Amino acid sequence: VNAEMLKKYQVKKFSATLQVDENGHVQTLALADGFDMPKKMVTPVTAALKNAFFAPAVKDGQCVAGTFEYKFEATP
Repeated sequence: VNAEMLKKYQVKKFSATLQVDENGHVQTLALADGFDMPKKMVTPVTAALKNAFFAPAVKDGQCVAGTFEYKFEATP
């Protein structure tokens, strides 16, 4: 998710909880209340996060599923 592009489309702030599988793929995403972006941007922002790759959690040297808290706040 590109911060400059988000600012261009007036996305100012959001946070999301992502469930990421052991391969780094997002399985579920929950956008938290209190986001500050135009309604028309909610779908593209959530789609971009769902399609992003995240480094999976590691436990005992093995990749495992985990939870990732993603927070974005535009700087002035």
